[in-house]
Amino acid sequence: MSLTFWRPQRSAIPSAGEPAGYRDIGHLHYLIQLPNPPGRGAGASGPTSPAQCSQSALSSADPSLAPPGGGSPADLGAPVDQADDQPANPANTLTMTLDLGACIIAKGGTTAPSGPRTGSSCTSRP
Repeated sequence: MSLTFWRPQRSAIPSAGEPAGYRDIGHLHYLIQLPNPPGRGAGASGPTSPAQCSQSALSSADPSLAPPGGGSPADLGAPVDQADDQPANPANTLTMTLDLGACIIAKGGTTAPSGPRTGSSCTSRP
């Protein structure tokens, strides 16, 4: 699954010399979370934590995203945005690919073609 998204934004800080408007926030870690994989019922065996998909399930050719370099949350497989904060621009997107099947299987779930729905999320944090 290919994911393309905009960086989170914040208001400019005039006292820091930034022009009025919004700024794209850089240097964040992006975590893809799948806490309850499909096919993993109550009492099923398999890993339950962390909720994040591992680094092996994520890939990116985006020059702004670097693989995790150690430390938390980077050790959880979260790619790191290498860009600095910059003026907001709709062209400033990030792209990564998630091997959803690999993430589900690594968490003890199944990729059977039918079954209950599950949720996932993408979280950014410093």
